[in-house]
Amino acid sequence: MDKDIRAYLNGLPVKDLPITYGQLARAMGLYMPGSIAKVTQALEETMAEDARIGAPFVAALVVSKASGISPARGFFDQAQKVGRGVQAGEDEKAFYKREFDAAIAAL
Repeated sequence: MDKDIRAYLNGLPVKDLPITYGQLARAMGLYMPGSIAKVTQALEETMAEDARIGAPFVAALVVSKASGISPARGFFDQAQKVGRGVQAGEDEKAFYKREFDAAIAAL
């Protein structure tokens, strides 16, 4: 599913970004309970792949409905796990903006 998610996000117009986890789940045809968990797991897989190849995190294009402006906690945790998280002197907001801007530029 991570390849489908990547293709979907890369095909969206910049004006429509970011989208929420729920919007992405529905776009992937997932409506049942646990759909958002499946989407977040796939997004974490894209983050591991992006870190390996030095690409911007495509997962930065997806945000939490609760905040509407930033990803869920798992995004930041996974970024740390793959060795590309918040840098010294940077807060999570700045880190996310940097990753979002890089992901948009890569579209």
